Amino acid sequence: MTTYKTVLFSFNGSPRTLDRGLSLQEAQAICKHSDSSSRTCRDNTRLDRWGRDRSNPWFIGYTEE
Repeated sequence: MTTYKTVLFSFNGSPRTLDRGLSLQEAQAICKHSDSSSRTCRDNTRLDRWGRDRSNPWFIGYTEE
């Protein structure tokens, strides 16, 4: 079975793996959520962890493991 991982991509940084062993549907659901982008995220915990700096935007994507 093919599994996927979610990855945090940022403008000024290296990609960082967040989750592993996901199904395609799970990975897609995470990436479709409004908190998966610095532009649309409203969760203060995620903003504190991944960045509030508008000069370093980020988003969560997925890739096959």
